[in-house]
Amino acid sequence: MSGFTIQGGLNGDGGSLRILSNAAPKIINNVIQNNSVFFGDGGGIGVQFANPLIQGNIIRNNGSAAYCSAARMTNSDLAKADVIAT
Repeated sequence: MSGFTIQGGLNGDGGSLRILSNAAPKIINNVIQNNSVFFGDGGGIGVQFANPLIQGNIIRNNGSAAYCSAARMTNSDLAKADVIAT
């Protein structure tokens, strides 16, 4: 996924994107903003048991009821993390 603006998402975990179960998506050069979670973590991105490539994204103005407003990684490995969080 590349070149998108993802905004206005509301979820339990991972307000805009939730990546699960051995998934390995490429998330490159996107704007991820103004998303939130009503419980849980990862207002911008939530990752559990997955291995994404997250590169060159702008992640800003996301909110979480608990922790990790930008991104939350649980039992996951990033291929590369190159994120601009504001």
